[in-house]
Amino acid sequence: MTEPQKAMLDAVLTSGGLLVQILEAENAALEALNMPAAAEVLPTKTRVMESFSAAHQAAMRTGVKVEAADRSTLESLHERLTTLGQDNRRLLERAIGVQSNLIESIAKALPAGDPIAPVYGGRGKVASPAYRKPLTLSADA
Repeated sequence: MTEPQKAMLDAVLTSGGLLVQILEAENAALEALNMPAAAEVLPTKTRVMESFSAAHQAAMRTGVKVEAADRSTLESLHERLTTLGQDNRRLLERAIGVQSNLIESIAKALPAGDPIAPVYGGRGKVASPAYRKPLTLSADA
């Protein structure tokens, strides 16, 4: 294997290892339903995924011949990324479902407009729903 090919393989392994760490962190946040922590990982995850993809494509274009020791490492990385990706998808779907249920519960709990007691605007006219005071929620406990 030439030095440039070795450098490309190292780039794949390095960015792949970083991607494993990021997916583990995101999955832990999603498992705990810590949406702010999961969202915080997204910009880094995007950059590392782009780096991993570019390194992989470059290695494929140059026809890097992988030696047995590196092949085993790459296969382990592939298996780990596959498992983490599947877990990530499942956890994201779960988190989206929980969030949807929460929003639906809040919306159902809101009082419906009372046609008998209209809300008046600043000029003494009945305010349209668009001008009524909005409901504000806070995630702080």
